[in-house]
Amino acid sequence: MLDGSQRETFLTDDILLPNGLVILHRRRELCWVDAGKQRLECTSTYGSGRRVVFAPLAHPFGLTVQNEETLYWTDWEE
Repeated sequence: MLDGSQRETFLTDDILLPNGLVILHRRRELCWVDAGKQRLECTSTYGSGRRVVFAPLAHPFGLTVQNEETLYWTDWEE
């Protein structure tokens, strides 16, 4: 179902203000920027293998990906 009734929560710890979010389908990864933690992180779509990709970031906000290889983020202060 695509109505959200069967959603699963797999990220609850050490996350403060997640903003941008992208899914890398071929890699089966989820990446996001967190303005509160000042970093860009990725994890598998199963919730394992979480890692910090880049930190510190001043105030990351938006996130996008090009060709599932290059991540770009925006910063509301830089």
